Amino acid sequence: LIPCFVEPQFLHPHNKEVDKWNAVRLEELKEVAWDFSAEYERNNKKKALSVARDVLEKYDENNNKVLERIEQACPVSHEMALKVGAQVMLVRNLCVTGGLVNGSRGIVTAIRPMTAADLKENDWKVGLSSVLVLDLQRKTNITIGNAPLVWVQFERLPKSVPIGRYEWKQPYELSDLQRPDTEWASYVSMRQIPLILSWAMTIHKAQGLTLDSAYLYLGNKVSTPHQAYVALSRVRTWEGLYLHTFDIKAFRTSEEHSKFDSFLEDLPETFPK
Repeated sequence: LIPCFVEPQFLHPHNKEVDKWNAVRLEELKEVAWDFSAEYERNNKKKALSVARDVLEKYDENNNKVLERIEQACPVSHEMALKVGAQVMLVRNLCVTGGLVNGSRGIVTAIRPMTAADLKENDWKVGLSSVLVLDLQRKTNITIGNAPLVWVQFERLPKSVPIGRYEWKQPYELSDLQRPDTEWASYVSMRQIPLILSWAMTIHKAQGLTLDSAYLYLGNKVSTPHQAYVALSRVRTWEGLYLHTFDIKAFRTSEEHSKFDSFLEDLPETFPK
């Protein structure tokens, strides 16, 4: 495998600190910043039509906030900036069998379109499973054109792969489909690059992930019960565990959990048969 020097992920309990950490690290990179704005489409069961975000905002004022709902459900922002050298994380399963899953981390190696030469020579496919290549093409719209793709060297893949835009859909509710303007749209879709900056992440968002290494904030800003345990349990090994701040008071349990522990302690050591 080509070495992929992904730094330990900084885990912090607060979004504000995470956003600040990622913004500072992105600013430190001397490369040109590429801005990616989400693309929107409305579909009225007959055809799909591109639509500007501000048009959707105006339409939402008298409807059921479909734009608001799709952006809240989407794990990426409708506006994002990326640079070559940025540390990123994939936020959608693109190919489970090929190892490209939600939580995969890597480094951006290039931001450029797919060229005819790429497809003719197929060099970018060498060493990748056919299933992975097919899923990338099918799920993130990898085609020849002017649209830039984000090429990422992921930790567990042999080479950089192109990531295009992934589509999220939000249908209108039944109450809205009964309105006279339902021909306008039956659902709205949002297409955006399925990557987020990942030098830092909130402990909450890290739930369910398993990390090779992490840099943990376990200080007095950890106020939620069990949050310190969640952070510690994300890391595979002791060798991959690094502490930014440590305060024993960060380790707390809920009142319900304490009561249950007391209940277990009061139980007899053996039960009658």
